Amino acid sequence: DQPWAHTNLGIVQFQQGEFDKAATSYRRAIRLDNRWVQAYVNLGDLHRDRRRDDLSEKVLREGLTHVVDSAELHHALGKFDAAVFVLENAHRRTPTDFDLVFALTTFHRDRQQFAKALHWASKLVELAPRNENAHALLRDLQRRR
Repeated sequence: DQPWAHTNLGIVQFQQGEFDKAATSYRRAIRLDNRWVQAYVNLGDLHRDRRRDDLSEKVLREGLTHVVDSAELHHALGKFDAAVFVLENAHRRTPTDFDLVFALTTFHRDRQQFAKALHWASKLVELAPRNENAHALLRDLQRRR
């Protein structure tokens, strides 16, 4: 029994319209590992899609009690500034982490904060000068600015 397996099962069940089964699978993943962020996010999304924002928020807040430094949970709750704060702190600890810089780039891009996104995209290209996707993202942001 692995939390990732139950999360993946929940994704398939959700896609098939089996929402109760999907919720059960996500809850099982959380019981197996209460720090498994993706299960909280997926269960929160499921509740939100079912127009149960109250349950979505409850699930996501529960996740934050177990994984306080989860940018993904903060973001899912609509707490963009808290998510960025977590990511920036993590970046200070591990400045060469491509995934962190990519997340900071896309978080700012999605909020239409193009100058900040451009800053992070430039760092992304510095970290991975041969990564064509990083270059494409940088070019896209330069056009939007």
